[in-house]
Amino acid sequence: MPLSKRETQEYSYSWGYSSWKQTKQNKRYSDKPLNLAEIRHFRVKQKPKRKLNVKGKIALFILLAAFAYAVIPFFIKNITKPLIFGHPAHKNVKLKNYNYIYSPTSKYLYNTEFMNTKMAIGTAKKPLMQAIYTTDEIIPLKNSLQKMIAENPKLEPSIFIWDMDNGKYVDIKGDTPFPAASIIKIPVMISMFKAIENGKFKSEDLILFEEPYRSAGSGSLQYQPEGIKISVDDLARMMITESDNSSTNIIMSLIGSMTSVNDDIKQWGLKNTHINTWLPDMDGTNYTTTKDLATMLYNLDNEGFLSLESRADIFDYMGHVKNNRLLAAGIPSNASIAHKTGDIGSMLGDAGIIYAPNGKKYILAIMVKRPHNDYSAKEFIVNASQTIYNYMTNY
Repeated sequence: MPLSKRETQEYSYSWGYSSWKQTKQNKRYSDKPLNLAEIRHFRVKQKPKRKLNVKGKIALFILLAAFAYAVIPFFIKNITKPLIFGHPAHKNVKLKNYNYIYSPTSKYLYNTEFMNTKMAIGTAKKPLMQAIYTTDEIIPLKNSLQKMIAENPKLEPSIFIWDMDNGKYVDIKGDTPFPAASIIKIPVMISMFKAIENGKFKSEDLILFEEPYRSAGSGSLQYQPEGIKISVDDLARMMITESDNSSTNIIMSLIGSMTSVNDDIKQWGLKNTHINTWLPDMDGTNYTTTKDLATMLYNLDNEGFLSLESRADIFDYMGHVKNNRLLAAGIPSNASIAHKTGDIGSMLGDAGIIYAPNGKKYILAIMVKRPHNDYSAKEFIVNASQTIYNYMTNY
């Protein structure tokens, strides 16, 4: 990287040479190029420095002041304050939208929400619930049920049956989410007993009934005066036997919130059951599937999942459900059932474990989407329950 002719001339002048001819006669500068460090030093030294004059300085100051005046207040109002204090800048913008500023992926990557914050919580590496082990599908029974479905075109049923003796099953839309109605109280109940086993509270603890928990719909607690104290055990019993909505909301609050119940459901390994709304959920935003319900019922007998005491209480509750007009109406009086029903305008369902006198045990979950309060859904469930019982006890 030798100096150019012009640079060599200028460099020579800097050392006292008066002409290009004199420079050329000195072989130090004409024949031997300078090293790289000397060239860089020379070029930097010769580079003129630019300085702003007074007018330039004034113009720059005005430009910076205008930028600060226009931009800084906007950032403080719309970004800094909302992030620090959690208050949106505009009333018509919901708080949860501001989560996207500091967690943009939450807009499309989340499976739970807490305090208006969307979060992604993964399922446990090993689900706490055991998956149902299935063998062969019972095709003759499935064909009979599908014929019944075809005869009721205005209804959309989902059915899952599992033989507890040999693992045979029937699956008709078993993985399709349906509005859960009060059947969602099954996972709430299980979550409650897991919380008791973990020492969060005790079944004999007394809970104050306060006005915010009073909920319309099914159950007798809504008619009780504010300020009474009720044990957790009594709340759970009312939740299942009467399908009491007020006691359900109290229990979810004890667990932590409906978000806490959803987190439990994910840890169990269930992917199609979720609580979106406090009860009553007349719009059907809470959902589950008949296969998820069957999995929950199957794990009620899983000693690795629930303690013996918890399982005994659960079967006591579910064995005394007052609504006997669905699955229970399709089995003989000498058979027994532990179950939970659900009933809203758009869906009617029932899920339980049936015990026949001959020792046959099977899990059955039926959910039926229907025109608003259509009575034929009840008739379908009763007839299907009877058909299933007759087949399961005789094949």
